[in-house]
Amino acid sequence: MSNKLASSEKDERHSRQTLDKQLKAVHTRLQHRHLANQLNEIANTLEGTLIRAVIAENLFNDFDIKLDLETRTEVSEAIDLLNQERYDELESEISDLRTKVEEQRSGVNRQISIPQADHNKQLNAMQQLNKKFEVVNQSKLDDLENRLNDEQWVESIDGDKTREKIDSSKEYGEDTAETLDEIQSDMFTELLDGDSTELASKLISDKSYHLTDLDKDDFSSLQKSKLGDYIELSLSPLKSKD
Repeated sequence: MSNKLASSEKDERHSRQTLDKQLKAVHTRLQHRHLANQLNEIANTLEGTLIRAVIAENLFNDFDIKLDLETRTEVSEAIDLLNQERYDELESEISDLRTKVEEQRSGVNRQISIPQADHNKQLNAMQQLNKKFEVVNQSKLDDLENRLNDEQWVESIDGDKTREKIDSSKEYGEDTAETLDEIQSDMFTELLDGDSTELASKLISDKSYHLTDLDKDDFSSLQKSKLGDYIELSLSPLKSKD
């Protein structure tokens, strides 16, 4: 074999090896990007779930959400795998991780939906009363409606790091609950007699208040107040005595 031919074959092998390395590097970058995008989506979903849970716990009375801390740990471990370029391990785990995060998100949303529906019902009643009696500045109710809209919760939270966002979520929930209490108190104080503050606090509570719970003075005050024509009465089964 001539030196020229041997040199040509050597160059060809080198060229193939170089191309193989380049293709492998491209594949690795694409795999990296693909996994990074998936993991980023999963992490954002988990963070949004945490934000919604924290807001709900600080907004709704007697409300507690138990989050799966193991899932949070697994997401952190998956990020470590990505940073360590252990792509094959990450790819084998990412599907199950996505399923767990989505299940947690759905569970939190289901829990939030019940008290959220009650608050929306309260807000609707307050809006109707305010249109009739103009008790508070309408802008306050409009702002409260925006704050209670859980679809905007995640976008409403500031912070660069998750810890900052969690702290901001706690403050958001507390401020919204305080605003709701203040507006309800202002409205019912205005609509009921001056001596009916205790009755007002009962009416605006999250628990059902029964007509049979009213004493004679409360019932008289309610009849004479501006709210007299707007109280909804409904029958429910009697509770059995133990």
